[in-house]
Amino acid sequence: MTVRTRLLTRNRRCIAGVLCALALIAVFAAGASARGAVGPDRVPRGPSGVPMPVGNLPGWKQVFKDDFAGSSLDSKWQKYNGIVGGGQGGWWARSHVVVHGGELVLETYHDPVGCTNATICPLFNDEVSGGVKSKFAMTYGKFLVRFRTRPIANDSFMAILWPESNIAPPETDFAVVGGPLHLTSIGAMLKYGRPTTVVSDSLTANAAQWHTLGVIWSPGEVEYTIDGHVWATDKNANVSSVPMHIVLQSQTVCEAVPGQTCTTPWTATEPNVDIAWVVAYRHT
Repeated sequence: MTVRTRLLTRNRRCIAGVLCALALIAVFAAGASARGAVGPDRVPRGPSGVPMPVGNLPGWKQVFKDDFAGSSLDSKWQKYNGIVGGGQGGWWARSHVVVHGGELVLETYHDPVGCTNATICPLFNDEVSGGVKSKFAMTYGKFLVRFRTRPIANDSFMAILWPESNIAPPETDFAVVGGPLHLTSIGAMLKYGRPTTVVSDSLTANAAQWHTLGVIWSPGEVEYTIDGHVWATDKNANVSSVPMHIVLQSQTVCEAVPGQTCTTPWTATEPNVDIAWVVAYRHT
């Protein structure tokens, strides 16, 4: 028996193979600070206006952190390349993962040179995206990602807990942003079983503004958080109990299937995703 608690919204279930609208939403916007500002405590706030948490919290030991200092991706991450996970809904290239200005930037843009599959790439106009997976994995804990997206409707971003086996489900998407609702909604999805069952949640928030999205994962339960507040809870016996990696990926919203293509490639603003920092904690 599955018990679900909703703080802001009701969930929806769907079975794989049946079109299930992504639960996307957005919550009260976090106040933005000037880029690179320094607070009264003299702690650099970083590009997002909120510094990366450093050190342990009551009941939690910090076991992973990255604020993307420097000019290259730390060796604790792996970059996506080509088709990922056997799907054909997009194409990724290592060159679309950039680190600068204290941010990890996942870039999506028209890149016919980087999109090398002559059969699939024309279906989505050779739009290529960026994605990374942490080499670090653990079972249960607290995960936080601070990010913002660009105001482009046909690109998506997901922050995911992905199984160490690379065979999903199980899968927990604790930030799902994209499509025409990306300025008004952020979602989350719990996936499990064969065929796949999806439990979706959503809340009102603007993903083009900086937010800290997270998940607190414990046996039989996930709690989704935004800017330090729990906004939804799923209690479910099918919650993952295996080690999971952190995955951050952008992607074109369209699917690479016959008869369905993306809109005309962007010509002005690249729909990048800016990520200021990522942290993870283990329960003590």
